[in-house]
Amino acid sequence: MVLKGEQVANEYIGLFAQMLRKTLDFSLAENLSLQEEIEYIEAYIRLHNIRRNDPVKFEVSCAENVDLLGHTLAPMLLQPIVENCMLHAFSSQSKNATIKLRITEKSNTLMLKIDDNGLGRKKASENKDKKKNNTEHQSYATQILKERIDVLNYLHKEKSVFRLEDINSNGQVVGTRAILILPKVKPKKK
Repeated sequence: MVLKGEQVANEYIGLFAQMLRKTLDFSLAENLSLQEEIEYIEAYIRLHNIRRNDPVKFEVSCAENVDLLGHTLAPMLLQPIVENCMLHAFSSQSKNATIKLRITEKSNTLMLKIDDNGLGRKKASENKDKKKNNTEHQSYATQILKERIDVLNYLHKEKSVFRLEDINSNGQVVGTRAILILPKVKPKKK
């Protein structure tokens, strides 16, 4: 970042300050809109992209019947998934790295699929094993997300589901898909 100049450093610090403020706000919220969660993820990716030579693209597709402002979810359910993509799926040299969020609605559930075109889980795990002696980063995102889903399932009769799967093409792993199925929750009237 130092080599990129003062303007980029100021942008990074400003964006980091906004993210920190949002994180504090979200930590106090019971729920937030899908739109707020998506905006948070976009800012998170922009922050990471400042440090990358080839930025990660983030694409959102939403079924017409999904109201991004009208549906809420527990804060920070999608961010840990995106964080895993940014930290494990792509190397700093990855070209055309893309994260796609697809949102659909069926009966009383929202289905959120997050696809990356990264290394895949097995290869990412192998890379992590090679770095085991390196204390640079310890990943807890998936475990914390699973625990949060367990808590949500304990608190609510409608169950949430989280799972990971490989994306295959012609017998080759070409990325990872995270699937999050949540009961639809309308915002509480103020």
